[in-house]
Amino acid sequence: MPQQSWNEETLNPPSNSPQKGEPSPYQVMLQSAPLDYLTNLEGATHELPPEYPVYYFFYGTLTVAANLKRIIDLQEEPRLRKAKIIGYTLAKWGDYPALINGEPGQEVSGYAYLVQSEEEAQSLLIMRPTHTVLQTAGYSLRMAKDHQRRPARHSFKQFTWSGLRAFTACTMDFDPLAQQQSDRIFQVWIQNWVKHSPEELAGKLASRHCPGTPATASRFSNGAFNICYRVSFKEGLRLLVRFTALGRVIARHEKVKDEVAVMEYVVKHTEIPVPNVLGSGTCVVGPYIVTDFIDRNPLSEYL
Repeated sequence: MPQQSWNEETLNPPSNSPQKGEPSPYQVMLQSAPLDYLTNLEGATHELPPEYPVYYFFYGTLTVAANLKRIIDLQEEPRLRKAKIIGYTLAKWGDYPALINGEPGQEVSGYAYLVQSEEEAQSLLIMRPTHTVLQTAGYSLRMAKDHQRRPARHSFKQFTWSGLRAFTACTMDFDPLAQQQSDRIFQVWIQNWVKHSPEELAGKLASRHCPGTPATASRFSNGAFNICYRVSFKEGLRLLVRFTALGRVIARHEKVKDEVAVMEYVVKHTEIPVPNVLGSGTCVVGPYIVTDFIDRNPLSEYL
C-alpha cells in the first residue's frame, strides 16, 4: 500500500478564515448593531394562539348530539358540523371503530365540534373510550361547505387508537365478553353520576368528614385519575373532594388507600406542604378523598 506523502500544504492547509486584524462578517454585523441589541427584547416576543376554542373530530358515538350534550353538560344541543380528516382510516376493535393513521389521501368522515373551554375538554377526556388517546393533528380537518364557501381546513384534536402506531390491519385482539362486562360497569357508573348530582354528592361527602354546613360545590379541575369538586362551607372553610374516575386506573380502591397513606406519611415525617387528608372512603361512584383546599397555582403551570 503506497504511503501518503505529507507536504507543508497538507500539514498546514490554507485557512479560509479572515486574516488577522480583518473582522469577520459576523463581527461586522455585531459592530453595526445597536448597543442594547442583546437586551432589548421589544418586539421579539410573540403571543401564543389561544388553546380554546378548538375543533374536536368525532367518528363514533359522540357523533350523536344527545350523547355529547350529556357528557359535557351543555344546556342546549351542540352544533355538530359534517367534516372529514385526511390521512387516517378506521380499524375494528371488536365491534367498535378505532381511528388509526392511514395512507396519504385516505379519508374518514364524521363530525366536528368546537370545544369552547378546558372544562369541556376535560369532560371529554374523562369519558373517552379507554382504548384511545387524545392527539393533536395538523391542518387535515376539512369542514363541509358552509354558505357556498369552499371547505375550510383546520387544525384539530381527535381520539385515536392507543395501541402500537405500526398497527395497520383492520382487526385487533378483542374479548367481546370482557368488553360487554366493562360496558355494563361503565354504564352503571355513568348512570350513578347522572342520578346523584356530583355537586350534591361532593357536598354530602365533605360534610361527612368535616363539621359545618356546605353552601356551594362546583367542578374545580380534573387530573389524570381524578374528577375534583371544590366545596365551600357557610363557615368560610373550603375543601376539595376527589373522585377517582373509572377506567383511568386498574385498582381504584388500592390507589386511593396508597395515596392517603403516602400523604399522611409526608405530613408526619417531612415539612413538604401537602393538603391534609380529612377523610376517604367509598361512595356510589367509587373511592374518594376529602382534603383541604389549597388556593395556589397548579404545578402544571410551572412544568
